[in-house]
Parts: sequence; structure tokens; C-alpha cells
Amino acid sequence: MALVNTADAAGVEAAWRDFLANDVSVQAFGAAASRRQLLGEAPLSRTVHVALSGEGKDAHAAADALAEAVAAWDSFVLLQGLVGTAFTRQGRYDDALRVHLTALRLTPRWHPTSVYRVLDAIADDLVHAGRFAEAARFAERALDWDPTNPEALLTLGVALARAGDRDRAGGVLAYLASSGYSEAFLRALIGALGGDGAKAPPYSPDFTKVPGLSDEAWLRFCAVNALNPFTEGEEQRRAHAVACLARGRHDYALFATRQAPRWLTDDSPIDARVARAWAKAREDAIAALSAERGVVEELARKEDGQFGEESEVRFEFADACVERGDAEPLLSMLLDPSRDVVLYAARALVKLGRTDHAPLIEAMAAGEVALGWDDLPSAAKVLSAMKRAGGGAKKKKPAAVKGKAARLRGRALIAKVTEAIAGTDAIADPRPVPAAKLKKLTFPCKKPLSPGLAAFLAFDASFLGLFEDPSAPRFAPRTLGQIAAEEFDPMLADMFEGIDEALPGEAYLLGAQDGEARDVLYVGEPDAAGEYPVLEMRTDPPDVRVAYPGVDVYLAHLFEVVPFDPEKNPEDASALEAHGELDLGPWAALPE
Repeated sequence: MALVNTADAAGVEAAWRDFLANDVSVQAFGAAASRRQLLGEAPLSRTVHVALSGEGKDAHAAADALAEAVAAWDSFVLLQGLVGTAFTRQGRYDDALRVHLTALRLTPRWHPTSVYRVLDAIADDLVHAGRFAEAARFAERALDWDPTNPEALLTLGVALARAGDRDRAGGVLAYLASSGYSEAFLRALIGALGGDGAKAPPYSPDFTKVPGLSDEAWLRFCAVNALNPFTEGEEQRRAHAVACLARGRHDYALFATRQAPRWLTDDSPIDARVARAWAKAREDAIAALSAERGVVEELARKEDGQFGEESEVRFEFADACVERGDAEPLLSMLLDPSRDVVLYAARALVKLGRTDHAPLIEAMAAGEVALGWDDLPSAAKVLSAMKRAGGGAKKKKPAAVKGKAARLRGRALIAKVTEAIAGTDAIADPRPVPAAKLKKLTFPCKKPLSPGLAAFLAFDASFLGLFEDPSAPRFAPRTLGQIAAEEFDPMLADMFEGIDEALPGEAYLLGAQDGEARDVLYVGEPDAAGEYPVLEMRTDPPDVRVAYPGVDVYLAHLFEVVPFDPEKNPEDASALEAHGELDLGPWAALPE
């Protein structure tokens, strides 16, 4: 997107209308944030340094070049946070305004931090341009997203004072001073008022005006907020509080507000005193909501751990909910400002057989991909566990195979599986291995693919997660010990010490998984059907067992096409015994 050509009154309002009508996806948010990686590449890194360095022809030329490069990326993050900053430092407020208006058109309405940042930046540009009435209007718009935002209030007060509305400006000053902000912080507003004291009634923040968030907007917000590389923990919780207010959840809005100042870092751009005053002012404003007068006292009385100060306390509370079979508090915990707590509550709900929260976890998994968190796909693992438990909205449920078909193995069984799941959301977008490459494909140990695995890879090679790129399939084998070390807590992984000596074959994790168990394809010796066993590695209790006689049976059971129950079906039990020579040794759980 090119920079807006004009920043006159009509152009400013046009950008505002474009903002109100935009529909920014999680993927677009991720693309905007990921562009930051390009800033480190020469010669652009030099351009950034010079542009931010200050005045002079070189700095001006660098800022112009930076604006041209970043505008082409459609990155509202970098336009507002980098290019606009460069122009502001150089005192080029007209150019800064054009940049910020361009950023506004690309900013997601569902992400409060991004919104009030860019709106306040526009208001500040307008103040410096002497357009005080417009500046006041944009500062008020910023305050719609957070009525206690001290930066936007400061801009509003200055704009009102310069526009001649000294009563309202004095009311803003009275509110900020009574909220605990220092005289140094308020210097610009005090100067705009000529040092006069506030005579008007103080400004009163009203959270009932915060724009509501639809279900879809809430999911998008949750997908990116805790992963956004441009927000600190304190800022992430402030944004989370506003989003909860927009959903009518004042309890978690207050909880996130109280947590925010505790997440300040030593190098945070916000002053700790400002953060504390901001949190106190917001807490007071939430408590003043007529429909929620008792929310502060209610949270203070909480002793069950749902609003514990430490995540571990909330983890313990979730475990207690599972033990007593109580899902309602866990559903509320999906609103927690901590991403780890949300995922922990999601796993707890799966244990209780609840998977109706799948859309939230799907959004969080999409956020991980969009923002490049491939090294920590926590939501993806929870989503995989939910699918195993029957979660997710499917267009149609795969039909179960009855009768003799249940005794099929290998390619024949996989044919039934793919027939049943084709056209459903079980695998919405199958990505097969090209036939020519599949024909030549073997395991690195030179053993052939099992018939069932080869047949499934001909249908889809993405679900099992065996390849980074199904069109160029390359196995990345690990040992069972390596999987234990990388998938489990280090102390728990020690339970599997020595397993590689007893079972040295190649091992492959079958898709993203979470919790205390992992399903692993072990390339040892095939059974009579040519299938390699699927092992389950579990930490509680420590156990390694043959869970399925092959990936064919595993997939048929997973997709509910052919059930597998060795305790009730002698034929299933016999199929497991075919792998009875595996040396599971001390890792096999003792019989009960």
C-alpha cells in the first residue's frame, strides 16, 4: 500500500472510514509483524539507524527511503512504530501524519494496543500541525479503546487547551493528577494551560463505551496478543484487559489489569510509576461500572486459585477442577491473560471430554504459525489432542466400517480410512507425496515403508507431521531417547534413560502431541502385514507399550473408522502380540 497522498481534513477522515471497514486477518497481522526481520538486512539496517539518528540531509533521505520500503510491505506495525517515529524525531509532522494514516488503514480493530497507539500518534501529529480540533477528536477516538490511557489523555488535554476548551482540558489534568501521575509527566498539559489549576470537574473514564468484540474478533485477538513480538508482558496484559472488557468479562479484565505492572521489564519503554498509576486508574474505573460494583471485592475473596497470582496456582486449580469433574471454571479460565494457563485449561477440558473450545485453540495455533512460533507449537499440540478426543467441527463424521472390514490390514484398511475421511474436515486440505517420489521413498535405515503408511502418504503427508514439505519428503529420524528428551520435561525424560540401547531403531512422532503421552512410530521389525508398531510413551506412570500393531490400525482407530480394542477383541490382542519380542524391559508398566 502506498502512503496516503494527502493529510488534509478530508484525507484524515477517509483513513478513519477505511479503518472502520477493514478486516485484518491473523495471517495479515503475522505478515506485518514478521517484516521486522528484513530490517536487519544490509543496507536497510543502515538506513534505519540513520533515519532514527536525528536531523540533517542524510537522516531525512534515510527516513524517506525507509518510508518507501516499509509502505510496500503493508506493515502497520513498522509504519507506526518505526517510520512514524523517524519522521517525528526529525520534526516532520506532516510526513509522520501521512505515515500514521496509512498505518491506520491497515490496523486491526480487534487489537486494542495497536489501535490506541496509532490513533494517539495521529492526534499528536495533528497537535504539532496546529490542527487542535482534529487532534482532540482523534485522541477521544483513541480513548474509546482504553478510556484510562494516560498518553492519549495527555494528548487530548493539550489539544483541548490549544483549541481554547480550557474547562475540559482542566478536567483531564484534574483526573490525571488525582490518579497519581507526576508533575513531570503532566508538564506539557500544565504548560498548555499556562500553569492554571484545574477548576472543572475531572474527566471520568467510561468503559461502557469500549467497542465490543465479536466472537471472531476475540479469537483473532487471542491468536496474536501473547505472541506479538512488539508487545512486552505488561503491555500484553493491558491489551488483554481491554479485550475482556469488550467481551463483558470484567473479572478477567480486572485480573489482567492488576497483573500488568508486575510484568514490567528493566528495559520496558513505559515508566514503572506510570504503569502503576495506569493500572490503579483502570481498576477504579472497572469497579465503578454500575453492573459490576462488587467485582473488586469478589476477586479479593477468591480462595480457590482461579485468580492466583502465580500460574502454578492456577494450574493446580485446573487440576482440582478435573478431579471433581467441574468444567465451568475451566471454561472461564480460557479468558486468562496467560497463554500457558489458557492452554493448560484447554487440556484439562479435553480430559473432561469437552472439545467445544476448539475454535479458540485453532486460532491460537494459527497465530503460532503466522508469527513464526514454530519452535513452540503449544496450541498445535493441544489441538492435536482435541482431535484425538473427537474435537473440531467436521462437515460429516467418517462412517465406521463394520463386519469383516475390521480385520483388514495395510493398504486395504487405509483405503477404508481415506474413503471415510475424504471430504470432511478431519483433513481439510490433504497434501500427498507425489507418486514418483513415494515410489522411491524408504526410511533412512533403508527399510521399506509399511504398506499402510505408503497408502496414507499417497492420500496425505501433512497430518502425521513426518515431513516439513510433503512435495519434497525427507525423513528426520530420532531415537526414542531423543523424543523423550525433546518432548517431556527433563526430569521426566530421565525415566527413559537407556532405552536407545534396548530399542535402537528409528522413531517418528506421529503428529503434534501434548500432555503426558506420545504416540511414536517405531521402525523395528514388521509384523506379518508388513507394519511397524506404534508405541505409546507415557510419563504418568512411566511406561512404553505397543499401543497399535501398525500405523494402519492406529489411523483407523484415530479417525473412528475401525475401533481397536485388544481388551475386548481377541483378534486385536493377537495383532499386538505379533510385536511381543520388542525389548520394552524396565520401561513397560507393571501389571495392575
